[in-house]
Amino acid sequence: MDIKFKNIIVIITFLLAIESCSLKNTNFIQYKIKNEENNLKNNELYKNRYKKYKRYLYFINKYNNYYYYKEAKNNIINLYYTYKDYEIENNSILEEIIDQFIESNPRCPYIDFLIYIQGLINMDLDKNTINFFIYKKKFIENTKYAYLALNNFKKLIYKYPNSDFYKSSKNYIFHLNERIAFHELQIIKFYFKKHAYSASNFRILEMINKFPNTKSSKESLIYFKY
Repeated sequence: MDIKFKNIIVIITFLLAIESCSLKNTNFIQYKIKNEENNLKNNELYKNRYKKYKRYLYFINKYNNYYYYKEAKNNIINLYYTYKDYEIENNSILEEIIDQFIESNPRCPYIDFLIYIQGLINMDLDKNTINFFIYKKKFIENTKYAYLALNNFKKLIYKYPNSDFYKSSKNYIFHLNERIAFHELQIIKFYFKKHAYSASNFRILEMINKFPNTKSSKESLIYFKY
C-alpha cells in the first residue's frame, strides 16, 4: 500500500476517533447539565412547598393563645413532613392535602381554625386586598386569591356559626366583597369607554347579582346603557 495513502487512512481514523470522543463528551456534558437542571428544578419545587408550609406556620403562630393552637400546628407539621416528597411536581399538593384533611374531619375541634388560616393565607397572597384596604387604589388585577379567601370565610360562617372566628370572618367577607366588586367596576368602566355596552351591561348585571350591597355595585348602575 502506498505510504501516502496509509497516512491519509491514519489521519481519517484519528479524526474519526476525535469526533467520536467529542460526541461522547458532548453527550456526557449535556446529560450532566440536564441532570443538574432537574435537581435545581426539584430544589425549587421543594423550596416552594416549604415556603407554603412556613406561611401556614406563620399565620398559625399569630394565634398562639388559641385553645387548640398546639394541636393545629402539630397537625400541619405532621401533614407537611408526611407528604413533603409526595407528587413534588404538583404545586398545590399541600393545599389539597390540608383541604382533604378538613373535609375528612368535620368534627375535629379546630377545623374552623384551619379554614380561617386558609382564608388569611389567601388574603395575604392577594396583595391587592391590602392595597385596597389601605390606599383604595384603582387596579385591574387577578382576583383568584380574593375569591379563594372569600370562599374560605363563607365556608367557615356557614359550617361553624359558633366559631371563635365567626365575627372576624364576617368582617373579611364584607371587605373582600368590596375588593372584588371594585375590581369588576374597573372592567365595566373599561368596556364602557370602549363603547362595548353589551359587555359592560352583562358585567353590571352579574356584579349586582353577586355583590348586591357593595358601593361599586351601586355605582355601576351609572354605566348601564339602556
